Amino acid sequence: MNIFKDRGTFGIIIGVLVAIAVAIFQSIGWDRVLPLLSVVVFALIILNIVISTEDRITQTIDNRLPKLSYLDERKEVELSTLELVENASEFIIATGGRSKNIEYLSAIEKKVQNEGVLYWRIIFNEKITRELFEHFKNIISQPNVTIAQIVDTSYGNMIITDRGMLMALPVPNNKELKAILVPKPDYSQKMYNEYMMTIFSKAKKINSLEETMSLCENKNNI
Repeated sequence: MNIFKDRGTFGIIIGVLVAIAVAIFQSIGWDRVLPLLSVVVFALIILNIVISTEDRITQTIDNRLPKLSYLDERKEVELSTLELVENASEFIIATGGRSKNIEYLSAIEKKVQNEGVLYWRIIFNEKITRELFEHFKNIISQPNVTIAQIVDTSYGNMIITDRGMLMALPVPNNKELKAILVPKPDYSQKMYNEYMMTIFSKAKKINSLEETMSLCENKNNI
């Protein structure tokens, strides 16, 4: 079936059939060959139309569905997360309080401070790392930053920007990191509007550095 999807190949097949028909005509007569040749050519034309329609439908579906990538290594996840942040131009939404990735957190700070990108961080019912506290300390006073905490822990760890989204997958070993990446702006906008804003509506806003300090796992080292 795939050979018929190429119009050049399809033309060659028609040409070969015509040549065969001419050869047969010279031996047994055109009146005997024409009906069979007409049926074959008609069937090939119909088949080509069906395949072309199938291709258009498949392409339409592919364009509407998000492209998923499974990231199996920590380095892949960290690089993809950083790329989402660095390409963001409108908003960044992140969940969880366990991040220790300084490069990733610094990239968010640059977007917030230098480009005015909106930044929301949802903390679950957990203690935050020292690295995340230092991150908050650098940007909590910015008007485009919102930090909130939600007691419900049934939401996944993810980062969503106007360029795509990444959802971390739970693994037994904390040293490992796996995720699903959806590099599709339209889909991330949908997640932003319908999912993350619902979580924020149920979360308690954190307004001061003192409040974030109370969430730290080890206050003595701050």
